[in-house]
Amino acid sequence: MTDDQASEALRWIAGILRHVGAKYQVVGGLAVRAYGGTRELVDLDLYVESARYTEVIDRVGDACVWGPEEYQDAMWDLRFAKIDWGGVRIEVAEADGARYFDRLRGVWTDQEVDFARSEERKVLGVTLPVMPREQVVSYKRGLDREVDRLDVQELEEEPKS
Repeated sequence: MTDDQASEALRWIAGILRHVGAKYQVVGGLAVRAYGGTRELVDLDLYVESARYTEVIDRVGDACVWGPEEYQDAMWDLRFAKIDWGGVRIEVAEADGARYFDRLRGVWTDQEVDFARSEERKVLGVTLPVMPREQVVSYKRGLDREVDRLDVQELEEEPKS
């Protein structure tokens, strides 16, 4: 996906979230990008408040290509939906109950999404509420996949001006 495609998809999903009045938070590689990361995005990840989650998914309509369903693998335990907007994959997870496996500590860890702590950041030309930098670093450090280690390295470098 190009940055232009990602930007268009972000404008679309952010418009739906605003229309519904849902609290949400950008996470994953997109959050890393919001703090100056440079790696290519694979998808766009968001947590949405549980109270508005179903309404958001209903508004997405036929663009929802999977879920929403409970999902658990070796790294994640959460309820989410996959959305395809113009070839851009958007993964929208319900904030309540989201957990990840912290490989460094060997335990499942609650994601603890706090919408009030979101940082408004401009990413790909769109201003969005982003998970706080230290929280992104913390969960990516715990996931400890190669991509997460690269993200943490970039996030811990001096901010790019």
